[in-house]
Amino acid sequence: NLLRELMSYTEVDEFQEQLSIEMGLRTDCLACSYWMCSFAVNHHLSICSSPYNSCDCKSPKYAAGHPLCQIDKFRLVMNDMPGGLLVSVDPFMKALKRCWCLVEIAACTDINKTVRYMFPGALAEDLFDAPLESQLLTLADCEASMPADRERLLRE
Repeated sequence: NLLRELMSYTEVDEFQEQLSIEMGLRTDCLACSYWMCSFAVNHHLSICSSPYNSCDCKSPKYAAGHPLCQIDKFRLVMNDMPGGLLVSVDPFMKALKRCWCLVEIAACTDINKTVRYMFPGALAEDLFDAPLESQLLTLADCEASMPADRERLLRE
């Protein structure tokens, strides 16, 4: 499967080149940040038509905790990932400032799953301007598209 093949690459340039070929992307598209849910979780069932997502697809909405909600089941999914988690980090490490990313990393760590990180060829220079300790965020400080998500994750 394509995802398994892409995850097997150890060099960022090799990964980006193969992804460009497979997805028919222009190579300049890879300079942008993307969020990809490899499990095809249907976010339309929870976040569309909200102040944080203007999609007007009219899908029925299910809140976290409802059996048909898909965005709150990641801990179950993590248990079934034999290879652990691969975190693809952008040059500004924005992913590590997002609530969901940190919670998924913590969930894998809690159940002794491997967490691997794929970094771009180079990190943004301004990341080195401040001490690392000052750049580390707690979950309460992280970004979330929906503040209710951050509050729920903090309670869990």
